Amino acid sequence: MKSLKIIRFTLRDHTRHKSFYAVLAIGVLLVLTLRGCYEGTYVVNGHRLNSVELAWHISLSAFHVICIASMLIGVMLAMRFVRRDREDGAVIMILSRPVRRIEYVLSRVAGVWLVTALFMFLLHATIFLITLTSAGGVLPGYLGASLIASVNLLFLITLTVLLSLYLPDFVSGLVSIAVVGVSFISDSVQQALQTELGQAVAPGIVDAKIALWRILWPKAAALQFSAAALIRQQAYINPWPLHPAINILIYLTVAGVLLIVRFQREEI
Repeated sequence: MKSLKIIRFTLRDHTRHKSFYAVLAIGVLLVLTLRGCYEGTYVVNGHRLNSVELAWHISLSAFHVICIASMLIGVMLAMRFVRRDREDGAVIMILSRPVRRIEYVLSRVAGVWLVTALFMFLLHATIFLITLTSAGGVLPGYLGASLIASVNLLFLITLTVLLSLYLPDFVSGLVSIAVVGVSFISDSVQQALQTELGQAVAPGIVDAKIALWRILWPKAAALQFSAAALIRQQAYINPWPLHPAINILIYLTVAGVLLIVRFQREEI
């Protein structure tokens, strides 16, 4: 119950600001502008796309853009909440009650994650409804893919909070973004090599041994690609020893444990 109260406090803390609704409104308006793209005429490889096919391609691209934007928002919220709680006395107020530090920090992280995941889900739901009403098509797995992608948000937020205990806020955010950025570069290259075009252009590279650091690096982008496979209704081809979901869950667990240990020793 104490944890739920702290989570509700975090949700109210972020959603009471007009800036939250302003960013959400801007995001929805930008998504709504995609409706005009659904009415265009496009030809791919000599094949004229119908409205459903066109909506599918646009919605898939929008899925990735929204995921990336949500991760950036999650980092911005996570990198400053520890310092802000100290400055406004929220951490002292909460911990002065019978609340353990582990309950406080995990509940605050969960609250930031829920706010960001809700933001992302609402934008994805808007895309889903636009496709349904404008193109008359249903995107199976679209909302489910959004839920899977939210695991990336939780990992990134936990990592950012952990780093903010060691580094300045802005630096911790940059390091977290860099971790995900390297993942997107590495995983995108590997994903491209799995395609027919990639195998035709660089057949030797496809069969080459993958560097150990790339195998061990957090598979944030690969998890997002596996979620997008639900939208494409295709099986995700996993080139890594572990599934990206397992990889991210391991890193999430490690980051969570380190965060708990470090925050237990933190001076309040």
